[in-house]
Amino acid sequence: MLGEMTRMALASEAFDVILTTRDPTKTEASHLKSIHDASKKLAGAAAKSRAEADRILSEAGYAIGQKLREETKLTDGPRGPEIRSALRAMSQADRNSLLLSAMKSKDSETLAAMLDAPAFLAGIDREHQATMRATYEEQVAPHLVREMGALLDTHQSAVAMTRAAERAAQEAQKADAVHKISEAEQAAINAMKELDAATRS
Repeated sequence: MLGEMTRMALASEAFDVILTTRDPTKTEASHLKSIHDASKKLAGAAAKSRAEADRILSEAGYAIGQKLREETKLTDGPRGPEIRSALRAMSQADRNSLLLSAMKSKDSETLAAMLDAPAFLAGIDREHQATMRATYEEQVAPHLVREMGALLDTHQSAVAMTRAAERAAQEAQKADAVHKISEAEQAAINAMKELDAATRS
């Protein structure tokens, strides 16, 4: 993903050079056309980088998730329905107490029954379930939690970069910019016609 961010940065830098640096050998029409073409190229690069960043997030995130399941053993087993049936018969206080006890003793079978199935089946709140699962993952596999966090942060940075590039490209491709390009091109054509007519007379 860092490679995509580097390529996006280079593409944005190249666009900025065209946007801010005027080639004195070019006409106004040619300069505006270069900006318009460069903006299209930047938009394409941004879309490609965004898709690649999403693909990397999906694949790497899945791999880390699988490792988390293996290390925490939070995969619901055959006794899951039986355990959840017993949980639903308990009071909320007793369920919470059992969950904390299972986390402390690393009772993966009970934890999986409570944390790896829809929360309502275990009689617990969905947000509380998500929080407790995250807490247990941090307790058992902190290195994988950090790895997932770094992956998400990098993806967020990549998305922010592509969005900024897309906005810059869109600004350069606005209808009024295209209109100015057309006007400048027409003015250049008219000037060439006039010059040609003058040289012929």
